[in-house]
Amino acid sequence: MKNRLFLIKEIYCLEKIKQAINDYKNLAVIELKEDENYYNGYLSNKKLDIDEEYIQKEIENAGKRVQCLELIPEHMTGKLVKES
Repeated sequence: MKNRLFLIKEIYCLEKIKQAINDYKNLAVIELKEDENYYNGYLSNKKLDIDEEYIQKEIENAGKRVQCLELIPEHMTGKLVKES
C-alpha cells in the first residue's frame, strides 16, 4: 500500500526529512521528489522479518533514550504541579 506525502517547503527542512527517511528505512520505502512548493512522494510499508536478535538490538539501542516513570498518587489536588 502506498500513501501519498505532501510536505510544504516553508515548514519542513530537507535535511530533517532525509534524516527521517534514513531512520525509517527498515520500516518503509519512502520516495521523495521536489517541486516548486512541496516535497512530495510516496510512503510504502515494508514487510518486517523480526526475530529475537532484532528485538534485542532495538531494545539496546532505544533503551538509552526511553524514560519510564511510575506515579502512585496518594492525593490528587494539582497543588504540586502548580508549585513545581
